[in-house]
This record gives sequence, C-alpha cells and structure tokens, in this order.
Amino acid sequence: MLSTSLGNLSAPPKPQRRIARLRSVANDCAASLPQLLEHNSISETMNNNFGDKRDASSTTLCSSVHAESCPTDTEDAIIRNIKLPGFRGNISRALSQKSNSPSVCRTPTPRTAPPSYEQFQVLRRSSMKFCFNSASSQSLHHKNSILSPPPPPNPSSSRSNTVTVNGVHVKQAMNIIDTSTDSANTILRSPYSTRSDSITSVDSGQCSGDQVERRSLCSVRQESKEEDDSGMPSYARMASTMDHVLRTSSALYTLLSSPLDPSICRDLLAKSSVFLQLLESSPCTNYLPKTEIARLKMNVQELQKNRDKGIMDMNNMTNFFAILLRKSIESVLLVFVRIIGKYLSETNGKDRLTPICLEHLIHICLFGDELCLEAIQKNCISSVIKIMKNDQPQENTLRFLLRTLAILCGVSKGALALLTQGGLDIVVDRLLSISSSICSVEAAGILTQLTNPQSAFIRLNNVDPIISRLLDLIDQCKSGDSLLLATAALNNVTLQHPNGVDIMYRNNAICRLISAYNRENCATIFVQEQIVTAFSRLAARHLDYQMVEENSIPVLLEFLSLTHPMHGDYCRRIRYKAAVCIGTLANSDVGLQALYDNNAYAILSNVLYDDNNTSNPFNMICNSIRTKLETKFQSESAV
Repeated sequence: MLSTSLGNLSAPPKPQRRIARLRSVANDCAASLPQLLEHNSISETMNNNFGDKRDASSTTLCSSVHAESCPTDTEDAIIRNIKLPGFRGNISRALSQKSNSPSVCRTPTPRTAPPSYEQFQVLRRSSMKFCFNSASSQSLHHKNSILSPPPPPNPSSSRSNTVTVNGVHVKQAMNIIDTSTDSANTILRSPYSTRSDSITSVDSGQCSGDQVERRSLCSVRQESKEEDDSGMPSYARMASTMDHVLRTSSALYTLLSSPLDPSICRDLLAKSSVFLQLLESSPCTNYLPKTEIARLKMNVQELQKNRDKGIMDMNNMTNFFAILLRKSIESVLLVFVRIIGKYLSETNGKDRLTPICLEHLIHICLFGDELCLEAIQKNCISSVIKIMKNDQPQENTLRFLLRTLAILCGVSKGALALLTQGGLDIVVDRLLSISSSICSVEAAGILTQLTNPQSAFIRLNNVDPIISRLLDLIDQCKSGDSLLLATAALNNVTLQHPNGVDIMYRNNAICRLISAYNRENCATIFVQEQIVTAFSRLAARHLDYQMVEENSIPVLLEFLSLTHPMHGDYCRRIRYKAAVCIGTLANSDVGLQALYDNNAYAILSNVLYDDNNTSNPFNMICNSIRTKLETKFQSESAV
C-alpha cells in the first residue's frame, strides 16, 4: 500500500506572552539579591492588583535615572521600594549580609510553562467538545454493549466466550483519530502523498511485515467533504473508464517508483498522456480538479516538446512533474471513491456490478491510507456490513465484501467503524463456517488486522476453535496470498493467548506448515516470514525434539541463505529469525545432532564466508552455532 505524506510543515508562530525570569547560572534556580545586583539585571514586572490605581513601572537597580528622579529619598527608602521578580525576602537585610557569606538559593515557586500553540489549539477544541467528553464513559459503555451482545440461546453460535473487545486500544485509537482529524483541518496542504520515492509493500495489507500506519495531511480529501454527490455519474457509467484509469495509474506509480532513465521517462510521458485522455473523455470530467488537471496537461505538453527537441529535463521529471502526477492521480481516485460509495449505499449486492465495484474499491484503497479514509467517510464499511446482513450474497461477492473490510481495517478508523457497527460477529461466524473455505480465508485476513500485535482491537478468550479452523484453512490453501492470510492470523492469535503455542502444537501445526510451504505457488517471501515466526515460538517453548522429528531443520537452514531482489528487508528479518531459532535448537543435544546430520556446518560456513562482518548480530549467532558444532563433533572424532 503506497504511503501518503509529503514535505515538512512549519508550525505557525507561537503567540506566547513574554515572561521575564531571572535565573541563576550556577544552579538554575531563582537568583538571590546579591547575584541580581552583581549582574546589574533589569526586570519588568506587572502589577496584578486591580485595586491599586497606580501603574507599576520597571525598576532598574542602582540607576542614575532613578536617583535623579528621587533626589530627596534616602538610600534605605530607595531599596525598600525596589521590586524584584523571583525574590521575596527583606532587601535591606539581604544587603546587610557580609560579602563572604554564601548567597542562599531560594527555592522558586513552581511555575507552569505557558502552553504552546499546539497545546492551545487542543485546549480550545477540548472546551468546544465539553458535552462529548462528559458523556465519553456512557458512549464507551454503549459501544461495548454493541460489540459484545448477549449470547444467543444456541451455544454453538455464541461468540461472546471467544472474542472480547480490547477497550483500552479502542479508546486510545479514538482519541488519536479525533485529535488528528481536528488538527488536519487547520494544516495546510501537504504534498507528501505525491513523493516519487515512496514505495512500500504491506503484504496484501495483512501486517506480516513492519507495517506502520500513515496518514496524509493532504487536504484533497477534505475538499470533498462539503460537496454534494447526488449529481455525480452512476457507477454503471463509470465502470469501464474506472477500470482503464486504475490500470494506467498503477503503471504510472510503478514507473515513478523506479529509477528514472530516458526510456522510463518516455514511457512515463506516454502513459501520462493516456491518463489525461481517459479523464477528458470520462463522464465525471466536471467533478475532477480542473486546475490540477490543466497544470498537469500543460507540463506534459512542455516535456513532450523538449523531448522532440532531444532535451529531457530529468530534474523536472523527478521533482515537480512526479509530485504533480501523483497528486492528480490521488485527486481522481478520491472522486472514484465517492462514486463507489454512492453505489454501495444503494445496491442490494445481487447484481453483477457489485463484485466488480468492490474489486475497484480494493484496488483504489491500495494506493494509500488517504483513500481508505475517504471510503470510510463515505460509509463504505456500513454499506458492506448491510449487504452481508440483509442478503445472502454469492460466494464471489462475499469474498470481495470480506476483502474490502480487511483492506479498510488496515487503518484504525476502519477497524473502529467495523467494531462499532457490529461487524465482529459476522467476521468470526464467516471464519468458523465450513461452507466456504475461500470466504473463511478472507475473514482470517480481517482477524489479522484486528489482532495486530501493535494495536489489537479485540482480545481472544477461547482460541481453540479459531486455531483449529486456521490450521484447516492452511491445509486447503493453494496460493501464496491465501496462505499468507491464514498463517498471519494464526501467529497473531497464538500470541494473544498464553497457551496458544501449545494448542498450535497439539493440532500438529509443524507438519501442516511444512506441507503448505512445500506446496506449489505457496512459498512466497511473506509466507516464509510467517513460518519462521511460528517455528521460533515453538522452539522457545522447548519443543526441540518435536521440531526435529517433524523435519523442520532443513527448512530453517534454507532460510539462512534467503535472498530476494525486491524485498531485501524481509530477507534480512527472515535470516535473523531463522538463526535465532536454530540457535535455540542448538542448545539441546537433540537439536545439535540434527543440525550436524543436515550438514549445517557447511551451510553456516558458506553464510559466514559471504558476509564476514563479525559485528553483525546475524553473523555472531551463526558463528556461535558453528563453534558449538566444532566443539562437540571434533572432540568426539578425536576420541
């Protein structure tokens, strides 16, 4: 999923009141009178006593101006009239102290720093939302009653003992969303969503890697909040155009994410021209951002003229043009989301356009979180849940409905919308249903999002039926994508329960994972990371003998030398996790013997030969394992 953010925004100037404070250089406390006199400091004070009619004036210590204005005053009277901030003692007594006596550092009165501009805005918004905050506890109780309904009479269909809502994470996410949404309304447009160097893989949105949620501060989505969608063309008129635009946009993003050279620049200009032609002939032309499209068209024409002259402005292609192109694509896709949201709110899910529409929405949301937020704002989640509750959609339509929920739950606002609208019971029912394994796999993808270890929105209580069902799905998976959804959900679920790993082992998980991994078209880089994660947890529970018996050592040794041209970060994580797992197995005699029997010494030597950086943690673990093998088996050979 492509990230959406751009540029650094400087905060507006902070309207803070100037406060003069005299500080001690030595101990950073309020200065004593001798120190004030020595530094000849000038302090400005304000008279807060409203009953006093005189204006408070600034006083300069030992100044000639003061002496001339008060010639009749004695020195003691002048000293008594002096007012110093931070000093509350007798000034005459302080001056009468001996010069060699240490100056006492008076403990300052605790002062509260003035609020920053951002804090001031938060306080202002909080005061405006007093009614909402006063009823927050009642609202949370109401939401929990929706999310955890009373169990039905039939115990087989009850889910209340299986899943509960993690109220802490839900409340934290709601506060973050509320603050970020309010602050986004006061921030200028940010072009981060159009960065040409932004390229990220999120493993089909299932959090198998280091996925970090990103929100764009770009105000393109905010511009559509006040617009009326009633006059927009129907999805039936836009379906064909939308399909062509999405394909062209994906090709443009791929080119923008590649290192630009003259050939790629020519392809980029050609596809940009096609993109503009599709927009000009589309039924929604009047609803597109005319200024951005006109600017993009003018820039494409200028670059094409320079190309015909043999001049290729690479600097413009990698900066302004790339930013403008990404921005225009995002603006067009936001209009598409509005059209799709209107269609989903009106359809019953039984026509042939519904699965095509959902597939387009999934494709759009994969471009960035900003588009997911727009879909959530247009009530796409509630429309999908309504179709699933009120009708009995076909298997293909149901599969796309569940996948749409999984993609939209990749952002916190989507997960909260699903939970508050009663979608959790539907997800669990579809997961445990044996009528369609394809739909159960898609439901596992939603469960993966909701049980993400970084922000789990639900807490699983009875995980036995869920783990058993997930392992059954692993046995039936025939593609890397479906296997990824099932294994990612399995790892997240077992992490939530203290006995999850033991339950997984009792269901013969080791053999079933290896069998699925060796299946054709299933050994993807993302599946490998999920498998090595599961093996690491099994090894940590001292199941060394069982892992050796199930022949998991060859798979782990294969992971040590894993490489991939596109996903180097994933490969490094997999190699490191495999090394840690093998190191755990090497602590037992059974595991060390199995490593020796599988020629682990030669594999480790090749790995260390390719990368001889001794300070690398991965190399340190591999070297330690090889040393154990040398110590044990060379000594036995000598005997």
